[in-house]
Amino acid sequence: YSHGNAEDLGMIHRYMVELSKLLYVNILAYDYSGYGMGMKRSDNIKNNVEPSEENFYADIEAAFDYLTNTELIDPQHIVLYGRSVGSGPSCYLAQKLSREQKGGLGVGGLILHSPFLSVCRVVVDLGIENSFDAFPNVSRVRDVTCPVFIMHGTKDEVWAGLACWWVLLCVCCSFAKTVC
Repeated sequence: YSHGNAEDLGMIHRYMVELSKLLYVNILAYDYSGYGMGMKRSDNIKNNVEPSEENFYADIEAAFDYLTNTELIDPQHIVLYGRSVGSGPSCYLAQKLSREQKGGLGVGGLILHSPFLSVCRVVVDLGIENSFDAFPNVSRVRDVTCPVFIMHGTKDEVWAGLACWWVLLCVCCSFAKTVC
C-alpha cells in the first residue's frame, strides 16, 4: 500500500487493519523516506533525507523486494495499491515489472485510488509530455500489463473538475492489456 499525501503509517494504521480484515488479505504498507515515520529514522536524519520522486521509487522497490525475496511471495499474488500521491510509485513499479516480464503480467494487479495524471498535469494539463514532470502516471500506465482498477469520487475537493481519473482510465483501457 502506497499511501497518499499528508498521511503516514501512524495515521492509516487502523484503516489498514480494517481493510485487511474486510478483504481477508495481508497488507504491507510503507512510509516514504523522509516522510512520516521514515522521517524519524536516525539514518534519514543523519543524512538529511528528504522526500523525492526517486526516494519514493526506491522505497516501493525495497518493499517489493522484501515481499518477493524475504517473504518469498509470488509477484502474481501481489496487488499494488496506490492512493493519491501513492499512485506515482505504484504506477512506476507496475510499469517496470510489466516491461521486465516482456508482455507478462508482472504483478497480480494495480489499484489506483484517487490517482492523478502527473504532478504538472494537476496544475495545468496541456496534453503533452515533458521531461521534468514528476510521477507521470498517464505515460506509465500505457505499459502496464496487469489488471488495473481505478477508483475516484466525484466530490473530491482537491481534484474537482480535472476529471484526471477519467483520462487515466481511458488511457489505461486504450493502451494497456488490462481489465478496466
